[in-house]
Amino acid sequence: MNKRDIEAQHFEQFLALATDVELVVGKDSFTHTDKPDFLITTPDGVIGVEHRQLFKPDKIMASFDNYAAYVVAEAQKHSENLGMIPVMVRIGFTGKAINKMNRDSIASSIAELVKDQLPEKGDFVIITHGLNYKFEFPQIVDEILISRQHVKKHNWAVGNAVGPVKDSPDFMQEAINKKKPKLDSYLNKCKQCWLLLVADFMKQAQAVKLTSNNHVFTSPFERTYFLNCTQNTLSRLNTKPPK
Repeated sequence: MNKRDIEAQHFEQFLALATDVELVVGKDSFTHTDKPDFLITTPDGVIGVEHRQLFKPDKIMASFDNYAAYVVAEAQKHSENLGMIPVMVRIGFTGKAINKMNRDSIASSIAELVKDQLPEKGDFVIITHGLNYKFEFPQIVDEILISRQHVKKHNWAVGNAVGPVKDSPDFMQEAINKKKPKLDSYLNKCKQCWLLLVADFMKQAQAVKLTSNNHVFTSPFERTYFLNCTQNTLSRLNTKPPK
């Protein structure tokens, strides 16, 4: 998905979870625009919603996401070259040190493991460390889910993101602060503007959680929300206006 598709997906999820929003938002009552990303038309005026994905300021985590995606894609290619029947596979990684030199051999090992451990049609299996397998189980992999339930074509993806979760208050405050200079331009298009912060636990670089519901953030936005799109939870942050 491109950036616009991701924004639309997160906004739809936000609307479904925002029980404190005193609005009945139909398909024709909002527009997907830019600066801010969404405009909601209400009887009391237009409300803007600016979308902001959270990324940990850690190049290693971002690199790990790319590494994991590469390994999974190559593993699927290997499986197709082996003539394997279509399966859905979700690969969970441990977050251990990256070695780009061995990523192709890891992808090959995963493909061989999956082929050797195929479940019966209509069933699924989860394989983990600690058991004896015909092929090597890579140390960087935590577990592999293999499913043949309603699968018509290969569907391989990263199954989870683990590793250190950034302590949220200072990090999230920084994300709010970066949007502050743009608020005046947003308000040229709307009566008030809300900020939607989004984290995706499926990606190492976005594995950010709200560590405390009691923390008070400084935000110039009328409302500031935090969406964990993986766990499907939404929190309205406690905020105070900047001095």
